[in-house]
Amino acid sequence: FFSARGADIGVALSFLGNLGAFSVPICVVSVVWKYFDKSGMSELKMSEVRNADSTAEFAPVVQGLKEVDNAAALAKIKTVYEQRCLLYFFAKEKSAWITRGKGNIRLQKHEDSSLYQMVLYEEKTFKLRLCAIIHPTAKLSANEGSDRTWTFACTDFSEAEEGKGVIQSCAIKFRNSEIADKFKAEYEKYQEMNKKSSSKKTEKKEEAKKEEVKQEAKKEDKTAK
Repeated sequence: FFSARGADIGVALSFLGNLGAFSVPICVVSVVWKYFDKSGMSELKMSEVRNADSTAEFAPVVQGLKEVDNAAALAKIKTVYEQRCLLYFFAKEKSAWITRGKGNIRLQKHEDSSLYQMVLYEEKTFKLRLCAIIHPTAKLSANEGSDRTWTFACTDFSEAEEGKGVIQSCAIKFRNSEIADKFKAEYEKYQEMNKKSSSKKTEKKEEAKKEEVKQEAKKEDKTAK
């Protein structure tokens, strides 16, 4: 009985049934099942199993997600400088520098605002780790004990909620001092451009306010007459 290779499992169960419903120990049934399971599988070609197409269907864990087309927004951003680096944030609660991300620091100009910004995406996860405007007064300072690291403060919008950024103390570390010096030169160049753009915007706002005051004065004169 047990030497019949490929015998039908139903025959085996029928044989066991003839011995009585409760007369066969469970361990015996288990042994018979394992025997026929192995003998049946031995006749299958494992290559067919490996190459078989899966028919399983999996529903997404998160529902309601929509694909966002940001091509138009990206078209308004121009990268003017890019360099690989390590980014650190200073954690006040730990009083220590912690790694924020590894990737390319990009200096970019936004078409709408005409301002230059710094952006860094994590190279493996593509998660946004830094997004900050190059502030006209934010200077790069050399990190003590390193000639390839710069520290600075900025308002980071990488995890902004309702458009509110967080003031961060940052450090950027490059491969060597030459690359670090090049980054500083580019940073200060676009920082100066942001300073000029900010000055022009301030002048326009002041002119707009003066114009509003004139218009209000004219209305008051007409009312008095």
